[in-house]
Amino acid sequence: MNLNFWTWDWKGFWLELEDLFTVKRDSVVLDYTTDKILNPMPETPPITPQNAPTEVLPPKYDWSTPDTVRQSIRVICDEEGLTVKQKNNLSATVHCESGYKNLIHPNMVNGKVSTTDFGYFMINDWWHIGPGKDFPSTDYVMNNPEVVCRWMCRQWKAGNAKAWVCFSKGLYLNYTA
Repeated sequence: MNLNFWTWDWKGFWLELEDLFTVKRDSVVLDYTTDKILNPMPETPPITPQNAPTEVLPPKYDWSTPDTVRQSIRVICDEEGLTVKQKNNLSATVHCESGYKNLIHPNMVNGKVSTTDFGYFMINDWWHIGPGKDFPSTDYVMNNPEVVCRWMCRQWKAGNAKAWVCFSKGLYLNYTA
């Protein structure tokens, strides 16, 4: 190997040496020998919406009172394409199951809790809540009524209304939709 001073690639050597002391991260180059930023990124101006609405729109669904919950459920039923009969039966079933309230209902067998139903739609933890099931957690069911309502609508359309005791036993017929 010939290391002749005059034939040595000094330019390449200095470039490699410079690369050794320079770190590139996210388009910013930092020189570790001086702790200086060699090419600072330009500051990003704040993003402002061009056509921001001037009025605050009310939420699409209101889950604050039994009357507004009933209305929200019926609107979602329409959006999900349920027939009037399906919508009325689903709404009456929710009325029967929870009274349009976000409840937790333990199911007792021989004096012990066997399973628990959650939320406005009384989703059973044994069948529908947990890893690999329809909903990840009881908190999710309690805090996402729109998602759960849309799921119930799909169950209704698929012919699974009998999964709800109030429907399977005909109790929903005693409640308003």
